[in-house]
Amino acid sequence: MRKSSFLISIVLFSFSVFAQKSLTLVHNAGVLRYDMPVIQEVENTCIVLADQQQLNQLENGLLSYILLDSDTQGKEYFLVYPIGDDPAVRVVYDEKVFAQYGKVLATFPTCLLMESNYTNLGTITEYNIRLVALGQEPIDYTCRTVIDTRPRPAPYDPLLEEILERVSEDSCEKHLRELCAIHNRDIKGPYNEAEAMPYLKKKYIEYGCDSIIVLPINTGSNTAVAGVRFGKKDPTLKQFTLIGGHSDTKGVGGENRHQGANDNASGQVGVLEAARVHQYYEFDYTIIYASHNGEEYGFLGSKALVNDLKRVDAKVVGGVFSYDMLGVRGTGIRYEAYNGNAGAEEFVDRIQEMVNTYKPYNVTSVKATSTSSQPTDVTTYWNNGYVCAWHNWGSGFGSIHTVADSIRSDFEPKHLTGATKTGIVVTAYYANPLGPVGIKNSAAQKNKPVITWKQTAAGALLISINTKKMGSDATLEIFDLHGRLYKRFNLPSAGSGVSTLSWNRRNKNGEKAANALLLLRYKDSVSTASAKVLVK
Repeated sequence: MRKSSFLISIVLFSFSVFAQKSLTLVHNAGVLRYDMPVIQEVENTCIVLADQQQLNQLENGLLSYILLDSDTQGKEYFLVYPIGDDPAVRVVYDEKVFAQYGKVLATFPTCLLMESNYTNLGTITEYNIRLVALGQEPIDYTCRTVIDTRPRPAPYDPLLEEILERVSEDSCEKHLRELCAIHNRDIKGPYNEAEAMPYLKKKYIEYGCDSIIVLPINTGSNTAVAGVRFGKKDPTLKQFTLIGGHSDTKGVGGENRHQGANDNASGQVGVLEAARVHQYYEFDYTIIYASHNGEEYGFLGSKALVNDLKRVDAKVVGGVFSYDMLGVRGTGIRYEAYNGNAGAEEFVDRIQEMVNTYKPYNVTSVKATSTSSQPTDVTTYWNNGYVCAWHNWGSGFGSIHTVADSIRSDFEPKHLTGATKTGIVVTAYYANPLGPVGIKNSAAQKNKPVITWKQTAAGALLISINTKKMGSDATLEIFDLHGRLYKRFNLPSAGSGVSTLSWNRRNKNGEKAANALLLLRYKDSVSTASAKVLVK
């Protein structure tokens, strides 16, 4: 058996469950899985946390199941992924080895299901492994994806070609070197918050993002960061496209500091380059550039962001695109889309169309799958109803989570840039580019309403809408950055001219809007306009 130092990416959330819950496997449940308390899916098998009544329902539904553990109180369960130097070659693992570190409950072609704990699994030396800890909350299968209905295949768009031409190998390498120069990006070390997060926030501001989302993770001692570029059609988070990658690495280092060049400075490079390139264009839909900090300890950043999006019932247009390890050497890239709804097939087909049309890189395969247990941030999106795809690593990643994961050993400029281009063109396609910033050449722009505002000494907002032609059903809506509606004004038809109104910054419940950036959206039957307002 080949020995190697263990590599581990772990969810730190413990699996604490209520009494009289049983850990159960249900095979080939199909659509019936929506009615079961499924906590994870692995290769068409549902892992269910069920009480006796729910077990009876499985029997009544004539579903075959295997009871793995009838006493789950206070126990922790993990999917253990043994990995080799080439993920295309499945590792043949010895269950007897893993039995030394916990109880092996079930085996799958790609992983083991074990009852154990972080302390025991952290001492494995026989294999490189990745872990996914099972949580107690059932998967939320609610579809939060807007399926694209545009013609197939997508017609060639010169704007997308222009966007791709802006992607720079020099820029990607610069981002990579700056990230690797940060003293450390492990959330267990002091530099993640002191250096990495300020660097990312500065970059998102530099690249023209309209807002920066800062989300606490890990009980508030660390944060995840996302930049937001609001769409012209709907300048909120209600409908968005997202390109993301985790910014953290594993290994606090000391003198032997982990650069994490491949895992995952390279993925974060793709997100930063997307923000840099997209800044020159306007889009119909909002784009979120997500730095999923804390991925190495249980997808903490993506969980925080998804929870924030779900609170406003936000939906992704097309799908979420995630980067994880773009710098590995290889002849191509493989993308996989995850979700149980029809959007996954749609999403991967669109990715393949973009690849065939614009040829950003030699993509070896694009496929859809229903497996939701991948040890990366796509699992978070899948489990919350968002179609998602991720860059699946190629060969030669054996150095991750070690000091050898450096620019010298794991950085391949052309591969990194090519992988970056694919995510950038797919995200731009779904956000729908309208043209370079500042170019106003459509006939509709000639009659576009103009919104102006000022804040009074008492804190109220005086808002004016200047219309050359006001249609019927004119409204002005005021939102916060998360798309929550504060106030809606119905405006009397004025034909043309200036309509002025005053808002005391309170919603219908009398709650006052905080000092923050607000979004004003005017709409009537013939025109729309929006503006951003910073209230103090």
